[in-house]
Amino acid sequence: MSNLTTYFEAWISSINCCHWEGITCGSFSSARVIKLELSRKRLSEKLSDYLVGLDKLKTHNLSHDLLKGSLPVALFYMPNLEQLDLSYNDFSRPILRRLGTCSSLEQLLLGRNDLKEILDVFSQFQNFQFLVAHSNLFSGRIPSSLSNSPTISLLNLRNNTLEGLIDVNCSTMIALNSLRLGSNKNLTTLALTLNFCDETLPDLPNLHFEMLKTLVIVDCRLKGSIPLWFKLVGFIMEPFGWKIPPWLGSYRDLFYMDLSNNLLTGEILKSLTKLLGLIHGNISLEEPSPGFPFFLKRNCFPPILNLGHNFFSEPIWLEFRNLRILHVFDLKFNNFSRPILVNLSKMINLEILDLSHNNLSGTIPSSLQSLNFLSFFSFTYNQLYGRISYGVGLIILIALREKNLQQGGPQEKGA
Repeated sequence: MSNLTTYFEAWISSINCCHWEGITCGSFSSARVIKLELSRKRLSEKLSDYLVGLDKLKTHNLSHDLLKGSLPVALFYMPNLEQLDLSYNDFSRPILRRLGTCSSLEQLLLGRNDLKEILDVFSQFQNFQFLVAHSNLFSGRIPSSLSNSPTISLLNLRNNTLEGLIDVNCSTMIALNSLRLGSNKNLTTLALTLNFCDETLPDLPNLHFEMLKTLVIVDCRLKGSIPLWFKLVGFIMEPFGWKIPPWLGSYRDLFYMDLSNNLLTGEILKSLTKLLGLIHGNISLEEPSPGFPFFLKRNCFPPILNLGHNFFSEPIWLEFRNLRILHVFDLKFNNFSRPILVNLSKMINLEILDLSHNNLSGTIPSSLQSLNFLSFFSFTYNQLYGRISYGVGLIILIALREKNLQQGGPQEKGA
């Protein structure tokens, strides 16, 4: 076991500080200390004010020691500091709050401590690029100065207790190439809309959000190979697109799924008919988030299954009838062509049904008459025929546009 006192005594025994162990100096003319590396020295004391006068310091590494308590005041007045590594220590007192004066900070490593606060201070760093803060006690949401940072390229917040919404704005985070948020088991919502245009999803090997309730991946035009271990929204690569993997239907609380406007192919995964959040309900998102329109009003977030604008084909599973909590069922602009065999009468909460722009054949399901809350349905651009009763639900808008459909009661005439 070492301590700071004996370590500094070894320094003093050498005349030229630039030759001391762990110290790197700059140019010969200035001979100012620019790098201080004390990693793995098993230092166990509180940090003293040995940093006073090191105003040219660019790199400071105190990782893998046994440090705890407070950081020296001098550390927070280093305008040239670019890299600070305090990982694998026992720090528990706030650190981020006082780092704002280190305006040149680019890399901050805080992993494996007991820190609790992750403050919204990162906009104060002009060229901030790396944050590694895994395995702490951080809670709450990701600060907006991180999720909207145009300079950050690596963000690692795995193994904390983050919760609520992950709204990673990849249109702003243009430098991002590594995102690790796994083992944050309290997170409920992931929104990636309008990101990854013509790209692949980032590599997230530790992603497993057990409390996930909301998944939005709209208008992304995803391409490439999606890892099979991505158990939130993974896809299996096919020659002309992707398929949804079987385990996606195992999410107990998932009740809002929007995978529209992508390049998904093949048949709809049958396990989606077993989503318990759409069968038994008990749906709630506890806290509204003013930054995300879905949460502007409590209880205004309808259960939805939106697979529109893809390349799905048969079948439309009979078991979809079991999704009695579902409010919106959208399969428009796909490649379905067979008759609609689903008994819709059990989907008692259905409000919107859109099967337009497919090539469906056969008759209009008579079970539509049992849907008391149905306010909109569209069968346009299909090969359906039959009659629509005036008694269907609370119909506000019907979109048919077919010459072989009839409407009305027993006395109706052809349209």
